[in-house]
Amino acid sequence: MEAWGVYRGIIYTGEPIHFVLIWMFSSLGIEKNTIMAISNSILAILFAKYLYKKNFHIFLVGIVLITNYYLLTMFFTLERTKFAFIFFLIALLYKKKSVLLISVFTHSIMLFPIFAYLSSKYVNLKRIVSSNIVKQSKTSISKYKILGFIMLCLIVYFYLGEHLVSKFNSYAFIDFEIYQILIIFIFTLLTTSYKSEVFIFFIFILISIIILGGDRLNMLGYFSFLHFGNVKSRLFNKLILILILYYLIKSILYINMIITIGG
Repeated sequence: MEAWGVYRGIIYTGEPIHFVLIWMFSSLGIEKNTIMAISNSILAILFAKYLYKKNFHIFLVGIVLITNYYLLTMFFTLERTKFAFIFFLIALLYKKKSVLLISVFTHSIMLFPIFAYLSSKYVNLKRIVSSNIVKQSKTSISKYKILGFIMLCLIVYFYLGEHLVSKFNSYAFIDFEIYQILIIFIFTLLTTSYKSEVFIFFIFILISIIILGGDRLNMLGYFSFLHFGNVKSRLFNKLILILILYYLIKSILYINMIITIGG
């Protein structure tokens, strides 16, 4: 409890999973550089595995990993985001929905893409379901889903409500850099087979960026392009090359900044 107080006092946040990981490893006497190196390797492996599972060519997987500005920021700067993204990828790769909740409690930023994704799926399900039998069963199931969703919101607010409010007060409607996410939004719409899902998803992300700022949420937008885009499309391959070149330039500038001033 004393360590928790120090943790919150230093970084002004309250994500419990990240705290437990850092406290546990430091209590075991493991150097932080070692933990960061191992976690960076895990993140890279999971990210590569996810892209490969999405039918990305192994060469393209390597290029995306090397030039991915947002991946580099998680390697060197965005520590809580890195751990949250590791849990997020585990949930997607191994179909472990409960791990999504761990991801949210590692970094509250993950609440926004998860909520956006679930909302986009719900809208599509309403259009797809047509038979009366399925409608009736869906109605009975949806009651439990709605109740579970309300309980989840209450739990999240209880643990992260104060933190989310402070984030809103700090970043609301300030420097939200909406142009990047709009470009990625258009690129994703042009290359996806799930246009209605993508539209709903990015509307929520756009609103989130206006409220909380764009830096980390732009990262989630780029990941969404990789997730929703049709890899077999020629247009997708052309557009991803444009993004690779853009993020390569950002990566070079970022690495130079790391070498020059350390962060």
